[in-house]
Amino acid sequence: MKTQNLTPTTIKKINSFWKWFLNNEIEIIKALLYYQNYTDIITKMNRKINAISKKMGYIIKATTEENEKIKIIFTAHGNSKLFDKVIALEKAAPNFHNWSVQSFIKATKEIEKLKKELNDAYIFHDFELKTSELYFSVIDYNLQKKKLNIIIFMKNYTFHCENDFLEEAVCIVLQEFISEVALYKHINFVQMGQTPNNTHNLVHLYELQEYIDKLNEINRFKNTDL
Repeated sequence: MKTQNLTPTTIKKINSFWKWFLNNEIEIIKALLYYQNYTDIITKMNRKINAISKKMGYIIKATTEENEKIKIIFTAHGNSKLFDKVIALEKAAPNFHNWSVQSFIKATKEIEKLKKELNDAYIFHDFELKTSELYFSVIDYNLQKKKLNIIIFMKNYTFHCENDFLEEAVCIVLQEFISEVALYKHINFVQMGQTPNNTHNLVHLYELQEYIDKLNEINRFKNTDL
């Protein structure tokens, strides 16, 4: 994708963000990993991102591996009008020793790692989500639109249910499994719930793409059979 449509003002704001990030890299790491001056750092980061676009988001994925970089991912939340800005942010990023920069939330290729519950947690504003601990069940499936209504179950939902950022955080995690584009193509509605003691009838969230593929295969078979 090309980014020639960006205005000089937007380019300036992107460069300003990375200049601030580079100058405050160590403070950002301390805030995220050790909660030192956390509120102030996150507020400033959000202000810089909002200056580029209030509809664009970002997540930071920490790692428990000593030699692996912390990943910052910029997302358009499926809004194609923001694609150029997200791409430009990745392209303009400096070379970091401690960070890797990614545009868009892409479907994970580490399903086996998730199944073994070895995946790293996503760190959000004031809570974290471990994707291997999330489940879902289907409320409804619209055959014509090929879209699902689902419930996603998480640990400690009752503790975080009033968090204004929770819905966006779950949306971000969903995109990790089926990508940004696929989320808006296949998911119509998401409801949240507390993980029950018995998860026998639930499906791991990391199996969502496989579930969607099976539904599409069944639909193709029915259409062919007719």
